[in-house]
Amino acid sequence: FEVSKKAILESLLLQIQHQIDSPPKNPSLRTLHTLDEDLSLSLNSCPKEGFSLPKDVSVTLVIQCSMDRIWLLRETCTRWPDPIVLVVYIPHDTIKDITVRSILLDPIADIVTNCPQMKVLLHIHGSDDDPADSSSYPVNVMRNKGLDAVSTSHILIMDVDLIPSADLSHVVKDNLMDQIAIANHSLIASGGNEKGIEEIPINAVVVPAFERKVHPPCEDIESCQNYLKEDPNFLPSLFNDLKECADNKNCIVFQEDMNWEGHHTTESKKWLKSEWYE
Repeated sequence: FEVSKKAILESLLLQIQHQIDSPPKNPSLRTLHTLDEDLSLSLNSCPKEGFSLPKDVSVTLVIQCSMDRIWLLRETCTRWPDPIVLVVYIPHDTIKDITVRSILLDPIADIVTNCPQMKVLLHIHGSDDDPADSSSYPVNVMRNKGLDAVSTSHILIMDVDLIPSADLSHVVKDNLMDQIAIANHSLIASGGNEKGIEEIPINAVVVPAFERKVHPPCEDIESCQNYLKEDPNFLPSLFNDLKECADNKNCIVFQEDMNWEGHHTTESKKWLKSEWYE
């Protein structure tokens, strides 16, 4: 069902007031050393062993960002139909004046109005009693806050400036279902899995990341927005579009021109050539 922008804005305003009145506790740390404690704080924390297959395998996109990058979510929402959890960084000093809160939150409400699959969590950084360093950005705290809100079988953590391909949600789910089928076939063949309950293997799926080069480079946010407005195909939508973009030297492996080791082990160039198996 469709939710009005006004209702979304009111919900976001309530979030702010609630956090001011009752500052939230720190989310689960999600480290190898805190597994037991994390499970007591968040039911979806990483299990130590395999877990049973739920009724449906689905993936939640978990994203954190600051207000100046909210506009990027418009493109992500058109490409990712499954659940999205967005955690937004809000400096405390920007919401002190109650009269300007609606203006501050309007861009978020505008995006969510056309993105019903997205759940927004606001993260107010600092307080009157404990003013936080305005230069700090608590990325791990925000990421964990988003993870605690996930209710699907799997998650994909992604920076806001990484835009998914139009079929990524389907490709990821197909890959996961293949892994589950292979793992359970092996169990049956070896005489295991007597209860007939399918198990989900604890594996990670690696999604290659690419970078769209622009000429001339963006000078500010508005100039970056213009690239998308002027050319709907500016960002590749599907695999063949990405391949064409790379062949034309307009797309490269993420940061390979300045940090070639960063994504080297992903072997993205081999993947782009359809060399998917060793």
